This record gives sequence, structure tokens and C-alpha cells, in this order.
Amino acid sequence: MIYLLLKQSIMKKYICLYFCLIPLLLTAQPPQTQEFGDGLAFVKAIALTLARASVLESNSSFGFTYGTCLLGAFIRESNFVKFNMTLQAGAEYALIGGGDDDATDIDIVVKNSAGMVVVEDRGIDNNPVVRWRAGTTGTYTFQLTLHSCAANGSFCAMTIMKQYANTLPTSNMSTALANSYRMWRTTENLLNIKFHDKQNQWCLFGNILSPNDNQTVTNLDMGTLSHVLISAADNNARDIDLCITNNQGQALECDQADDPRPVVQYNTNNSYYYGVKTKNISSNGRSFIITSIMTN
Repeated sequence: MIYLLLKQSIMKKYICLYFCLIPLLLTAQPPQTQEFGDGLAFVKAIALTLARASVLESNSSFGFTYGTCLLGAFIRESNFVKFNMTLQAGAEYALIGGGDDDATDIDIVVKNSAGMVVVEDRGIDNNPVVRWRAGTTGTYTFQLTLHSCAANGSFCAMTIMKQYANTLPTSNMSTALANSYRMWRTTENLLNIKFHDKQNQWCLFGNILSPNDNQTVTNLDMGTLSHVLISAADNNARDIDLCITNNQGQALECDQADDPRPVVQYNTNNSYYYGVKTKNISSNGRSFIITSIMTN
């Protein structure tokens, strides 16, 4: 029932999310680079994927996982990105994928720690959905594959859902996404940037965090490049800190200013792996925070 519901029309939720951004998009300055002109395509991919997730939340006992609940990447045709997460035995989970207007076939595969396929959606469409109950506690691998698209690549997104997890109102989603887009454009006016697009690497992480809690994504292969890390959030956020770390968790560069819009610049080296740590210093309850990795 839930699977069929998600495969049906979700236009009402999508329109609510996407058109909340229209005033911002209409007043934004034209992009300075062709790469960043695709930022609007990423907004649409994320909004569509969040809308599908919101339909599931509204019509079932599923909610958004605490910590990382949204992932985004630029994927070239026939390539994939992976994400590892520790799941609890007996808990029920769902993954929902989506892409921009060019994406025509996106698949999701979930594997357990032994590398065995637990569940998959390999249908020929651009809105994959999987649902399963974790048999054992351990690390599971989520693989999002772009099998075909109408361009060289597409912006794709995936939400992580869990039964009896967090409610995420549409207003919080749209505000965090609008604030992210505003910061992308502001940064682009100063720097020649694009979204980090190294193969099998995510460039966007959405986290639900309580005050004084943090989430770190590790094992990031960022190449030998100059990067800009950006966080933006819903209106609940008061102060967010952002750090790039080494793979041992030691901070290399941080923005710890007292504001909800941290920006970190750092030159990475191809010989090392990195982490990105987002911390909710203070907020009015839990906050939805989107952290992006850009490069120039």
C-alpha cells in the first residue's frame, strides 16, 4: 500500500515545497557560472524527493531518521553513490529516491554487512522506493544508481525514513532549502564554484539535530581541490557550527561564529580522506540543517 502510494502522484506536496521558493528564485541574480546554473536543478530534485517522503510520513507511521535523513549528489550516467548507516534489528526502514528533470532511470539497492542484497528497486523509472525490516543490527550500505538520463549526469537525492521516527513539516523543508539556495548564490557571487561531483561522492547532507548535538559524515574523498562547505537551516536554528575534519575526527578548519549560516573554506589533498561535522549549537527545538560541499 505504501509503495503504491509513493508511486502515485505527489504533486500537491511538490508544488507546496517548490513554489515556496519561487519568490527567492525570481529575485536571485543570474548565475555567474554554467556549473552553478544547475543549482536550480538540484533544488527541484531535492524538493521532489522530500515531497515523496512527506507523502509517506503523512500516510503511515514512518518518519525521517534522526541525524542524516537526506543525501544529494551529482551522478554521471551509469554511475552510483553509496552511503553506510548502522541500523537496528527489528526496525523498519524506507528509502526514497529522485532526480532532476534529466534523470530517467534511478535505482536503489540495500546490502547488509555481508554484502548480500536485502531489498532493491530496479524498476525503469526515476522514483525508486524500498521498504524493509532490518534482520540484524549492523552496518547497511545504500546504493543510489543513475542508470540513464538525458544529459551527461543528473542531480539525484535520497531520503532515509524509519518507522516511528521524526516528523518534518513541509515549512521546515522549504525554509532550509530556500536558505541553502540563497547561500549557494551568495557564495557563487564571490567564488567560481560548482557542486562537488567526484565519482561516488555525496555533496549534500540533510540532518535533523537537537540543540547541542552534531552529525559527522566521514570517509569523504574530496581530491586535491579548494572546497567551500556551507550549512543552512530552517527557522528553528539559532547557531550552527561547521567543521571539516580529518578521518580521525580532528578539526582542520571551522566556522564557529554565533549564527546559523556557517561557511568553511579548505584546500583538500587527494592522499587523505575527510569528514564534515555539522553541530546544532542552539535552536528552538530540533532543526533541519542542510550542509553542502562546493568546489572551485
